[in-house]
Amino acid sequence: MSDIFISYSRNDQTQAHELAEKLRANGMKVWMDQESLIPSEQWATEIVEAIRGCSAFLVLLSATSVESSNVL
Repeated sequence: MSDIFISYSRNDQTQAHELAEKLRANGMKVWMDQESLIPSEQWATEIVEAIRGCSAFLVLLSATSVESSNVL
């Protein structure tokens, strides 16, 4: 499983990827939806399992993420 699960708004995708790369450069395993979802799997189940298995849940807060129904 991952050390860190990153939740973010699509509008913040660039910043989320930059943050993920910095964390990985420091030896962390990062889970992000676009990089980690398996296309043939049930994505909702996969996300729940990733959240349950992570050591830390990081929410990238922004004006758009607080309005997003996907950043719960």
